[in-house]
Amino acid sequence: MTLRIALSALVASLMISSEAHAQTMVRKAGANLDAPGIYKLADEIDGLGLPGGEPVVTISSAGVTFDLDGHTIRAGVGRPAILVAVGAADADTTAGATEVVVRNGRIVRGQSGIALNRVNETVTNLRIDGVELLHQRMNAINIDGGGKVAITNTRIVDAVN
Repeated sequence: MTLRIALSALVASLMISSEAHAQTMVRKAGANLDAPGIYKLADEIDGLGLPGGEPVVTISSAGVTFDLDGHTIRAGVGRPAILVAVGAADADTTAGATEVVVRNGRIVRGQSGIALNRVNETVTNLRIDGVELLHQRMNAINIDGGGKVAITNTRIVDAVN
């Protein structure tokens, strides 16, 4: 019985450890999440120093979960904080639906907080959960060209449009 408990505890420990290693940490502005997986924001990031119009974070792959982990992304006036542009270079996603999740944090300023741009014939299923969008210059969430968007537990404050 004691051996079973010890083995169960060891297996549970290994599962938790492997889950932690399966996440990719996002540490700087200008990041491109270009492969399926779970990405986690390591700390607050600020996109004010990026070249004109460049998003603070770009999601260019299907199957991405971007967990802001309670942190804040700050964007300059002429750029989106997060640009979801799936299908641009991924031939496997151009003819179907793709899944992208953004969750658990704050987005401050920017032209748009989260911008969904349809690329080719891709229909992106975007889920936004537990995100606070503050003071965007244009749209807190901008959907260009179509997609399915589910927004839950999300608050928008002081967006112009």
